[in-house]
Amino acid sequence: MTLDWSRLKHAYGSASDLPRLFDEIGDPEPADVVWEELWASLYRQGSVYEAGLPPCPF
Repeated sequence: MTLDWSRLKHAYGSASDLPRLFDEIGDPEPADVVWEELWASLYRQGSVYEAGLPPCPF
């Protein structure tokens, strides 16, 4: 089953950018920056967004 990330929301709107972040987080060069962007999208100012649960297996 393929997840339609664009149907989910995170702190900045559509979660359609999350697959790109998952791909980039494995690259050692920008990993810290990507991790911060991913984390800020899923958990911001004490709020957890609906797009936060599906990435758990990743």
